[in-house]
Amino acid sequence: FDIADDGVWYLGADNRAVRRPFADGESFYYYVAARGITGLPGQLSPGTLVKMCDRLPPNPPTIASVLGVFAPPANPADWPGQGGTQVMQVKIRQVAGEDFSESAKGYYVYRWSTSSEYLNSVGNPTVGRIGYLAHDPGKTFITFNDTAPGAPKISTHADRAVWYTVRPVGASACAGETLGGHSSPVAGVLRDFKAPDGPTG
Repeated sequence: FDIADDGVWYLGADNRAVRRPFADGESFYYYVAARGITGLPGQLSPGTLVKMCDRLPPNPPTIASVLGVFAPPANPADWPGQGGTQVMQVKIRQVAGEDFSESAKGYYVYRWSTSSEYLNSVGNPTVGRIGYLAHDPGKTFITFNDTAPGAPKISTHADRAVWYTVRPVGASACAGETLGGHSSPVAGVLRDFKAPDGPTG
């Protein structure tokens, strides 16, 4: 056999392998036959359709930074009042998969109160989850603004560390999610940058 041929990965009659690996989403029928004492096969069993699924998770992404981002009021007339909002912004370095099996189709973002809290929930991938970002091809970094329920605010979390992790979602032709591991946790802190009122007199 020509191993460069687009055939099925199996052992031929001479035990030489056809080495073209299965592609994600390919389907094949499998049959079984009993082998007699003379070495000849008997009748084939009914065929069973099997779909090949890529279940290898991508490597964890990296959180480059977690910063408090301030957005001033939309109306300039309100600027003297020093209003506006401040949110945590998570900057994520995307997974750079060299092929489809290593790539990610998106990322789940998680929020924690301590650096080790995520270790208590490794068996439940929904605990601590606050949002999802789709993979953006061609970009090194993507950002996530934490405006999810329970998001830290100046009124509740000023000068308190809030921790974040990110998990990649593997690209697969089959149903279900293939989750990679958590990134290393990274903390961010909201600071109250509102200036004091002006003096009088």
